[in-house]
Amino acid sequence: MKGLFKFIRDYALFGIIFIGTKGLAFIIPILLADILPTNDFGMLEWSLGSVAMIISAFISLGVPGAYPYFILKRKELNLKSGFVIHPISLVLVFIVNQFIYFIFNIPFVYYLAVNIAFVLANQLYYSSVLKSKELILKAVLFDTGIYLVLTVYFLAAKINLVSVSLQTVNSLIVGYAIIYVIYAIYVIIKTKNGQIFQKYLEIIKFSYHLLISSTLIFLVIVSGRILVEHFFDDYTLVGVYGYYYRISAAVVMIYQIIYIVYFKKIYTIDSLILDKYYSFFFIFIFIFSVVLFMVSPLILPHISNFFSETYQEHKGVYFILSVQMVMWIAISLNSSIIDRENLASINNKYFIVLLISIGLLFYLLRDILVFKLLVFLHFSTIYLAVILQYFNLRKRNILFINSSIIISLFYFITTVIFFVYLF
Repeated sequence: MKGLFKFIRDYALFGIIFIGTKGLAFIIPILLADILPTNDFGMLEWSLGSVAMIISAFISLGVPGAYPYFILKRKELNLKSGFVIHPISLVLVFIVNQFIYFIFNIPFVYYLAVNIAFVLANQLYYSSVLKSKELILKAVLFDTGIYLVLTVYFLAAKINLVSVSLQTVNSLIVGYAIIYVIYAIYVIIKTKNGQIFQKYLEIIKFSYHLLISSTLIFLVIVSGRILVEHFFDDYTLVGVYGYYYRISAAVVMIYQIIYIVYFKKIYTIDSLILDKYYSFFFIFIFIFSVVLFMVSPLILPHISNFFSETYQEHKGVYFILSVQMVMWIAISLNSSIIDRENLASINNKYFIVLLISIGLLFYLLRDILVFKLLVFLHFSTIYLAVILQYFNLRKRNILFINSSIIISLFYFITTVIFFVYLF
């Protein structure tokens, strides 16, 4: 009991700030669904919720994951100065995107996605550095920067200071991105160590495995919006998917609080102890997600017109996405262990085979796919990815027996409920 009180005392302020800032990631997109044109909201969700996350994982080069590996696990503090090159590499991506858009006139939605990806990649890097230093409040603020920008836009739009359009949203995002550009240049000028490029190359030699790994993970867990747009060519459906994904993802805040607070311990604690904690945590999140699914129809119609207009038709999708958050959390937690044990390259092979197999399945079913079935198949893909992670860890005698059983049980229960009552 003393430990519980100490935890509450030490992290109460963090919890309040975290919920206040991270809550924006779930609340603001829901509010934007009611003010943006339906097609614009779908394009924003396609960019922010899927494509930008995959691009950000790719351009991050695995460096955010390499920082805790070298600094916390291997204690190679001499490499720390090499990391200052990374933000400059991101700046180059941002500049190239501006050039391509204004010179070659690429579609606006792609331009928006890369601008968001630049911001997300910076947030990911600086957040990883700050979490490694246990500066958790600052890490939280960096994590939610893009949603603070969207909050400013929403408030300004509500009082008619800005126009209600995706172009205006993009202008604010570009303005925020320029802050990262200026800071990256300032840091590189301030750094006097002449071997930073050699150190950065040494970091990249390790982190390219994490680059592939993080990109594949994002392809697995956030590709739902991309699949919906590809197979149905309808940004309105993308908006529906993104909307219910955001509501379902409210439970992820609980995971994120625990992950940030115990970031260093996840990289050092014994796997048997982690398995016990993870299994109880998965049960809690599953119950919480189901309760949220059942309660939301009593609350959200009073807040959101979008919910009132779409819930009855798409509640099966909402249910799948609610449980999918448990799988999302599992795959994220497992990834930390895989990075810690330097198993990313092996896991990449499993994920590539999985993605090719699922891609072939989607192709074969393309003529009979309906929205609900696509969402279920994507949910199944994430479940299989989690099981493959456990299989990979088992080769190193790292066993997550309880966690794997519980995750499989949740998948079975969800499948039965979905096809019997909600399909």
